Amino acid sequence: MINLADGKPASQGDVLSHAGEKGFKIKSGIMLGLGERQDEIRTAIKDLSCIGLNVLTLGQYLQPNSEYAPIDRWATPEEFENWKKEALQLGIEVVESGPLVRSSYHAEEQSAQFSKAQRATA
Repeated sequence: MINLADGKPASQGDVLSHAGEKGFKIKSGIMLGLGERQDEIRTAIKDLSCIGLNVLTLGQYLQPNSEYAPIDRWATPEEFENWKKEALQLGIEVVESGPLVRSSYHAEEQSAQFSKAQRATA
């Protein structure tokens, strides 16, 4: 567990924000199809943009086997495209969004979008 200077446990947002403040490129992902509401997705994207997120991935949750949570819904290609547009408009630099997108999706290409000097600081 990571603790903040005041001794309180750090949230994911705290950790990402801290990394961004130190000059690291920060990346996060959201899986759709686990029962989330549209307003929850929008809030998550806005919160991530507010901490200076550089790369966002949005993908479809796929149930690995029956021991895991079932798929609640299938997000449409149009929904993925709409979330991508919204995230880009909020200032997130790189957004990969689609049913088969995973956190490592196009990682090399995403990294290439940052200058060599910027990558050296990450």
